[in-house]
Parts: sequence; C-alpha cells; structure tokens
Amino acid sequence: MYTYYSKLGRMIEGKTPLSQEGYYVLSEENCVTYSSVKPESAELITVDRFTEALVQGCKSIIHSFANGPDNKEVYVFNLNADEHSSIFIYMNTIPRFEETLAGYRSRYGEKYNDFGEINSLKYNQGDFDFQFWPEGEPGRIVEAFETIAYGADDADDAEQADFDEEEDKPVFAFEAGVIRDGYYAIALKAVRLLIEENAFAPLNKTENFIVFASTGNDYLDYGTVMRKTIAPELLYGVFPDLREKDRQFEQELDQIRHLPISDYLNHWIPAVHSSYTSVSPYLYDKSEYDIFLQLERFGNELAQECLNRLEQLDYGRELSREESDLLYYYAEALHFSGELTREQKEQCLELARMMGQAEDDLADISKEMAEIASKS
Repeated sequence: MYTYYSKLGRMIEGKTPLSQEGYYVLSEENCVTYSSVKPESAELITVDRFTEALVQGCKSIIHSFANGPDNKEVYVFNLNADEHSSIFIYMNTIPRFEETLAGYRSRYGEKYNDFGEINSLKYNQGDFDFQFWPEGEPGRIVEAFETIAYGADDADDAEQADFDEEEDKPVFAFEAGVIRDGYYAIALKAVRLLIEENAFAPLNKTENFIVFASTGNDYLDYGTVMRKTIAPELLYGVFPDLREKDRQFEQELDQIRHLPISDYLNHWIPAVHSSYTSVSPYLYDKSEYDIFLQLERFGNELAQECLNRLEQLDYGRELSREESDLLYYYAEALHFSGELTREQKEQCLELARMMGQAEDDLADISKEMAEIASKS
C-alpha cells in the first residue's frame, strides 16, 4: 500500500485543501528556493492562475488541432499530470489508432485480436499519436512549474537562510500547494472547466468521445479521477470490464459491512502489506483511497481505534517493514475519522513527539500527526 495515493485522492476530492504555507521561488539562474513570504519582484502563480494556464494551454491546442488535417473521429482527450511533475496533453483519433493496431497485429499476431488487448492499446496514452505541451504564455508558466517541482526537494531550510531577493533575482513564486502535489487536483479542475466551457466543440468527435485528467496511477485514475469527468454509462461503455469490477467490489463491501471497526480495519491489512498484487481493492481497479472511504463511516470510533493501535508500536527501536506499513495505514485513516476530541488531539501530539524521537526517521509522519492534532 502507498498511502500517498490516498492523500492524492483526498486532494482531488477536496477533502484536503491545496493551500499550503510558503512559496517555491525560481530565480533567473533557474535556482529553486523555498520562502515563507513572497518575494516582491517575483511573478506570483497561485492555484487559480496555474489552473487558468492549463485551461488556456489546452484551448490553444484544441483550436490548433481542430483547424488541422487530423481533426477526424477524435475519441479521447487527456490532461496528464504525473508523479514526475510533468504536464502532457494527449489526443488520439480512430484513423491513427487503427494504424497503430495494424502495426501491433503485424508484430504480435493474434494477441491483438482480443478485445481486452485492443481496448488497452486504444486508451494507452503512450500509444497515442498526438502528444502536446502548452505553448506561449501558458507554456512559460508550465515550464517554470516543472523546473521548480524538479528542484523542490532540494529547496530545504538551509537554502532559505541564503535567500536574498536582490542577489537571487526571483522570477516566479509558486504557491507551495501547487508544487506539493496540488497540481494533480488542479489538472482535474482544468479539465472540468474545459468541459463546462464547451472547449471541445471544435473537434470532430466520436459518439463515445471521453475527456479525463490522469495521475499516471491506474488504480487512482480508473477508480476516482476519470469518473469525475466521464459519466458512468459512458465509462462502462468504453471500459466494459469496470462494470463487473465495480459490482464485485460492492459485493465484497456488502459482505463485510456488518464488521466492527477492529475487524474492518483488519480486513484491509493484506492490501496494506501488498505492492499492488491481486488483492482487494487493487484487483477491482480501485486505489488506496477507496479503502479509506469505506472507513469514513466509523467516524470517531475509527480515530480511537487507530490511535490505540499507533500507541502499541514501539518507537524506541527500528520498526519492521510490516510495522511501518501499519503505521502509515493508521495515520492515513485519521484523515477520514472526522474531528478529534481534545483527548484524542493530545494523543496525537504525544504520538508525534514519540515518532519525532524514534530510532527510524519518522519526521514526516511525526509532522503529519501534529497537523492532524491541530485541525479544528
């Protein structure tokens, strides 16, 4: 289990705000630093401005494509924001897909007579013929974003002390929430705006034309992100296997719905220790986020159970891989348990203190526990 993808799910769903303190700053020399305050001379890129850059960049590409010779039977548009902080725009057409399919059949034979293989190829962005990057003013902002995101991990506190506005000549200041994973949710927001503004009208579209944002994680994309912009019946029409997988997942949930919180938490432990093997929810094309959504109904009962389990871990020694998996599982579940009581917040803070002094490097989870405790 990678609870990071549950965090992305929270941000995409709006359960966790994108806004974060501070700014990532890009200088004339392409140096990236972090600043708690915005440099006066830097061009500010907020969440809204970055969203608008993506929208305008996509509109320009759509308009240009619509006026070109390939605007025939467009069946898919995708705005992809991946884990490498890269922004790509993909489109494909039926004629180009048929050419690609013919090429695969000539190389691999009967394998590509199977519907599943054909459909997988048809919607695999890596096999699309049309890949674009924003240009002009939107492209300038996206390029700065990618440069900053690439260097953000090195923009630590030591560099903050050396930041000098006059000497470093800042050019861009991005809100920290854009750089630190917020861009996934921003890409989805941009796609929704494109749909609302009927931006795809100039395209010669197929009847089953789909538009979606993506993160590069198939479980999160098929389970959550794509469903935000593709209606259920259209989704099932394009990806018919998802209907059966959804039915099977709901059937499993019905079978365990009666379980008390302790047993319900335990039910998902095989997934906690799994790296995307054939266990639920992954075998249904669901992500970690779908697990935590099921836990949400337990509310404060979930919080107390997780806090009690976190207290049972021995932070005075190095945690095993299995213990570390459980640590992140229980901590992530706290984001879905609603408001904590005063006593539970104190438990969180004490756990944060113990994690901060742990044999392992648990600084990140210690900080997260303190943040959970600080929520009103």
